[in-house]
Amino acid sequence: MAKKRKFPLSYLVVFVAALGFFVWRSRPEASRGSVALSRTVAYQSDTLQSARVLRILDADTIQVVVQDSATRRSATLTLNIHGITAAEGALAQRAKDYLESFITPGTDLAIDLKGRDGRGKPAAVFVVNGGRDAAVALLETGLAQVSVSENDSTAALYLKAQQLAQSSRSGMWK
Repeated sequence: MAKKRKFPLSYLVVFVAALGFFVWRSRPEASRGSVALSRTVAYQSDTLQSARVLRILDADTIQVVVQDSATRRSATLTLNIHGITAAEGALAQRAKDYLESFITPGTDLAIDLKGRDGRGKPAAVFVVNGGRDAAVALLETGLAQVSVSENDSTAALYLKAQQLAQSSRSGMWK
């Protein structure tokens, strides 16, 4: 008669731990205790694309990988944050550190490609943490200033965030 094999308890523990991690990972970032980025309205658009962050190059430039769902091909893009000019000098490093506090390599986010910025570089709106715009987060802390024309779709939102920083005398507005 063949011996009945027992299922090791350690296999069950590993399985339950892995299942718990994947359930936790599938929850929206906002419900995982992530940083609240903005006190103003969330960014909304019909043309958002998903992307994964590779690295933050400086206070207003992020390198991402975008995958085209139709062709299953991916592209690496280096994009400036649309609509802002980041602070310079010591505040530039502070702005980069602030971005890295909520956008880390491997972070999934949404981007809305906006063509080229005032310096001729490709630009996009970066939407993280449940619809929050990274530019608004930098503007509200005074680590960037608005650089879009008044007829841009983001101008009102960005100006409101900048005025908030100016009234609270944050960052470059001290």
